[in-house]
Amino acid sequence: MKSSLLTQNIWHEISLCAKKTKDKSLVAVAYFSQGGAKMLPLKKGSKLVVDASESAVSSGMTSPQELLELYNKGVEIYSHRYLHAKIFVIGTKLFIGSANVSYRSSNTLQEAVFTSSDRLLVKDSKQFITSLCTKELGEKELLKLKDKYKAPKITNGQKSKKARSDTSNYPSLHVFNLTRERYTKGYEESLQKGRITAKQKKKGKRHLQDEFEWNKISLKAGDWVLQVTQENNGKFISPIGVVIHIQKWPDNKGGYVFLEIPNKRRKNINQLEKKLNDKDIQLLKRNGKRASAFAKKINLIWE
Repeated sequence: MKSSLLTQNIWHEISLCAKKTKDKSLVAVAYFSQGGAKMLPLKKGSKLVVDASESAVSSGMTSPQELLELYNKGVEIYSHRYLHAKIFVIGTKLFIGSANVSYRSSNTLQEAVFTSSDRLLVKDSKQFITSLCTKELGEKELLKLKDKYKAPKITNGQKSKKARSDTSNYPSLHVFNLTRERYTKGYEESLQKGRITAKQKKKGKRHLQDEFEWNKISLKAGDWVLQVTQENNGKFISPIGVVIHIQKWPDNKGGYVFLEIPNKRRKNINQLEKKLNDKDIQLLKRNGKRASAFAKKINLIWE
């Protein structure tokens, strides 16, 4: 194991490491501003979590254009509001410190970054970053954010900052226990109409469109949904999906929920003892709303 503290040429070291590695990287960094895609040239399949909230974008702290450049190269982009961490796992090397991805960090600010190749630290950092990967940004969403972007103003050689007043809550996570049965007859027209609308609203190229039937729907677009499906060989959970459309029946007695979910295999609940405790398992077997911390724990199952 080799560890050291970097206080000089920090971005030269990080950029060079990102260029040389052949492995996928996992990065959680608060702000990703102009020039970021060049400073951090992540490989295809890497995961990048930033604060891409409207307040961060409109103040110029995070640039949707830079995120689009990486997205088009195959990097998975996620947003986590109020993110303040700066953790870079590049190949087998870990960088943790004060540096955001910006020219100001590279050329003006005095930064300090701890670097290590300790396997346990790298593993823990990967798990932490993966737990933040709950809201993926697709091309359509990044283009919308691009319209809200405002280049930061320069005052006496420094960027002015807007107060971060975005206090919106994270989306709600809802657990639904389902069975593999045929849909209720008589609502085929609503089902087909809903599928067409959902397809138009789907954003992520690397995501699948999914659906289920439910009575008394209390969801809204943007909510997180965890499907637990009862089958002959046990209960299976799907990756957490985002509601993109709800098509109610004409009589309002029920309807169809359409989701956008990561293209990952479902997991058998009986095989998750090492990653979930008994209380978590019971929470999966009951319908209802769950805290965002539970969503992060579920997300780690696929790591």
